[in-house]
Amino acid sequence: GRVVAAGTSVAVPAGVPVVDAGGRWVTPGLFAGFTRMGIVEVDGVSETDDSAAANSPFNAALDVSPAVNPKTSAITLNRAEGITRAVVAPEARGSIFAGQGAIIDLGTDMDPVSKPRAFQFMVYGEEGGRRAGGSRPAAIAMLKNILFEVRDYARAPASFADRGKDALLTRADAQALVPVVTGQVPLLVHVERASDILVVLDLKRDVPALKLVLVGVNEGWTVANQIAAAKVPVLASALSDLPASFEQLAATQSNIGRMQAA
Repeated sequence: GRVVAAGTSVAVPAGVPVVDAGGRWVTPGLFAGFTRMGIVEVDGVSETDDSAAANSPFNAALDVSPAVNPKTSAITLNRAEGITRAVVAPEARGSIFAGQGAIIDLGTDMDPVSKPRAFQFMVYGEEGGRRAGGSRPAAIAMLKNILFEVRDYARAPASFADRGKDALLTRADAQALVPVVTGQVPLLVHVERASDILVVLDLKRDVPALKLVLVGVNEGWTVANQIAAAKVPVLASALSDLPASFEQLAATQSNIGRMQAA
């Protein structure tokens, strides 16, 4: 049901259930900020994994919404632990752009998607370099070229040349990225290293309308003032306390507290 009221002096109407929380925390539901819930059943079993499509000609156009399975065990288990909403993001394979993520609810019905195509997800840093051909400069060049092509598509969709597998950007990908370039849909960017964070923040100079959200951000505390000045939101893990890669050498569990303070 729903929480109608909370407090010690609430007038309770007849027939309304009352829960004595006894000094405990009360929340109407926890929001899982970044997951692949509902699109992966078993890690390592490709038949159960709809998070990425390495052999597809499409990247930004991929939409996780039709793949969300409300009967997956991850949704059942997380619902039992108090998770009621979740961000579900695709995984990048064929490009720096992974595709369109969704917001889901963890109800027991067969209609889990609250908001389809809620954001576009891309990767930079080590993973972005790999997806773009082997380096960070390659990732930035790919990103800027794609954004330029999206602008061309937005100006004249009918004249856009879709070269399929031979193109960096298919017509469907270009169409999916137009709302990103115009600021209608947020662009979530996975980035960890401090210098990479600054590069991503600088994208707003080329595309001022971008609604950036940083994901990961293990070295964010070292450039917290710049992130705050740019007014860019962050999705970070409170459990990260050790470097898991060369781009996370400054990882510390105080990261979120320091960014929050900034």
